[in-house]
Amino acid sequence: DYLGVNGTITFAAGETSKIITVPVVNDDVYENPESMYVNLSNPVNAEIADEQGEGRIQDEADKPELTVSNTEVVEGEYAVFNIQLSNPSEEDVTFDLLPKEDSATEDDYTPVVEVSYDGGQTWEEATEGTIPAGETEILARVKTTQDDIDEPVEEFKLEATVTSGNTTNEVTE
Repeated sequence: DYLGVNGTITFAAGETSKIITVPVVNDDVYENPESMYVNLSNPVNAEIADEQGEGRIQDEADKPELTVSNTEVVEGEYAVFNIQLSNPSEEDVTFDLLPKEDSATEDDYTPVVEVSYDGGQTWEEATEGTIPAGETEILARVKTTQDDIDEPVEEFKLEATVTSGNTTNEVTE
């Protein structure tokens, strides 16, 4: 998270403060704020009033964005959605999943969501999904209804509402 440094600080006559710069390493993984410490020792011609200072590393630049892909499907098949984080997080990101009507209604799909954590090999019915720490995606699917009615293209969305974990957005569809 940062590069450790050692060195000597010299105060000129009349100086009362110095700035210590510690290089921070960006690893593209979102992390909650973390502390690092600067320790002072071995004073010459002075006393140290407080031997340790705390620095906080804020990782707002790597906070992931949650997205739900668009998909196209033939009636009667599963609409498969890719739910992704823009980059990994050090914590699980959990979200509620809800199919939302658009031009398609619940007559056109079953309002039940299934999720897969293994690339679509196995599926389980769920009202929420979790992208595990260090990972960036899961799959979700909704069964569409074959109704033998000639109709224009219909649309519905899958909404994901973040319930735990840090992302730049709380709701996406």
